[in-house]
Formats: sequence, structure tokens, C-alpha cells
Amino acid sequence: MQLYADMLFSGGRIYTAEPGGPLWVEAVAVRDGRILAVGPAAELDELRGPQTRFVDLRGKLLLPGFTESHLHFIELALRASQVDITHAGSAGEAMKAVAAHAQALRRAGGDVWLRGGGWNENIWQDAKPHRRLLDEVAPDMPVALDSKELHAVWANSAALRRAGINRDTADVPGGVIERDADGEPTGVLRENASDLLSRVIPEPGLEDTVAATRAAIPSLWRTGIVAFHNANDTKDGIALRTYQELKRRGELGVRVLQQIPVVNLEAAAGIGLRSGLGDPFLRIGGIKMFADGALGSRTANMLQPYEGEPNKWGVTAMDPEEMLEHALK
Repeated sequence: MQLYADMLFSGGRIYTAEPGGPLWVEAVAVRDGRILAVGPAAELDELRGPQTRFVDLRGKLLLPGFTESHLHFIELALRASQVDITHAGSAGEAMKAVAAHAQALRRAGGDVWLRGGGWNENIWQDAKPHRRLLDEVAPDMPVALDSKELHAVWANSAALRRAGINRDTADVPGGVIERDADGEPTGVLRENASDLLSRVIPEPGLEDTVAATRAAIPSLWRTGIVAFHNANDTKDGIALRTYQELKRRGELGVRVLQQIPVVNLEAAAGIGLRSGLGDPFLRIGGIKMFADGALGSRTANMLQPYEGEPNKWGVTAMDPEEMLEHALK
């Protein structure tokens, strides 16, 4: 019985990335979602049956799918229904987007948080993130915006009040509560200090994350990404539960390696969970923890102080001895 291909690609440049094999071939045959054969077009044409879908590349380049090795995909997926200021080149542009989103939330009604993010203060020339900027456009609702690198959160006065953060709030080990010249919090919380706010922000439910993730997966396909390492999760495992539910429904559509947050290390070790558990579409990875901050927030630990800030050397988010204990465990 002839084993025909379901799909046959030819007519362009095909790169295999195959170690020890031919890197460039003329054709590739696919059957049951897996590579059946690669090689010269004349040879693979024998696998072309009456039901085979032939794809003429028309001189284009065909590459293997990409694996994104560090992604926070749940946050990315939820951003579609939040305010996205990733491309805001100034504080003014960011405030226009926040104001428009706040107006939409007012029309919808209810007691809601304005969530979103993507801000990058390093490219802003007009102003730095401060609670007063957010108060001007959204004084009537709590606002919490994640920074582009997700190592800081920017809040307005309403959000700070709900979290009980004021000038008397003590600094957090491994975190920074930014304060102005009067000693008042600016609304920017970096590293572990962001936990003071996140504990009062309503968490999305499983159906919310499932719907958002399902809708966002095609955006990965369009960029050639077919697999990713999800580099974070919450204590209640919302990311892992989301991918499990999508897989159960047959809607995952990408291959996921899920990292376990260090806050769940004891529980994971207690039940004998090990890296590698799972199947080709959903597997358990390693333990996610980090020693210091990020360059974007100027919290990454440095050997010299940051330019223009002689007293800022970075933030130690986790004590080295504690990190070693986790690693050994």
C-alpha cells in the first residue's frame, strides 16, 4: 500500500535545521501532522497521491516552526482586552490610551480595575510614570499597569489606597516602593514591592484566560511560532490550568513547556513532580525564580551604578543563599 503524503511542499528554498542531515532541500512531505520525508522534488513526487495537497512555494523560503524560549503568554493574551501602551513613545501618548480605555470601562459600568501595560519610561522625554498622571485621566477607578519587562507596576492613587500603600508603608525586601521628594509613593512599585498591589487586584477566572489564550494563539502562528516556554505562573497555577483545559478541548494549537513558580516548589516536590512530565504538546519544565531585576526598570544588579543615579546598583530579588537552597532542592 502506497503511503501518500497529506501535504507536499516544493518550489522554493527549504531549510531543515537538521543536525547531520541536509540543511537545504527541494521538497518536504507531511503526513498525520509530522514530517514524512525531505529531499529532491523528483523523489518526493512519488508520495503525491490523489488526496495530497500540493503547496507551491513560488520561490519563497520555508523554515521549521520557531520555539519562543521565554514568554508570559497569559499576560500577553489578556492584554487584548486591556489597555496596551507598548508602543507609546511618551507619557502623553500613554495617557491618551489610558483615558480612552477608562471611558470604555465607565460605559460598561461596575466596579472594575483598569489593567494593561507595556510602558517603557526609558524612551519617554516628557514625563516619568507617576500616580498623578493616571489620576488625571482615571481618578474614579483603580489603575495598575505593568511595565514592558513585567518587573514593575504603575498604579494610581485609587489603586494605592485599596492596597493600603502610603508614605508609612515599609520598604519590601527585594523590592522598591518609589517615592517622590516628599516621601510619598509615586505609584511605581518595582520587583517584590509589586506584590503589595497584586494581592488586591482581582484575578481572572479560568474561562477568562482560556478564551483570551485561544484567541491569541493565531498571533503566534502568524509569526512562525509553534512552541514556547511559558516562563511564569501564579500560585494557583492559572497558566498550567489554562493550557490543560485548552488541550482537553483540543484547542491548544501550540506546544507548551510550563515552568513552575518557585512559590510552588515545596508543593511540587512534595508530590514528586518532575521536569519532563507530559506529552509533546504540554510538558512540565523547570522552576522559575530570579536573582535580581531587569535593565528596563534599572533593577538588574550591576557592578557599577546606573548612569545618572550613583546610588542605584540594582535590586537583589532573592538572597543568593536562598536561591542555592531552592536549586539544590
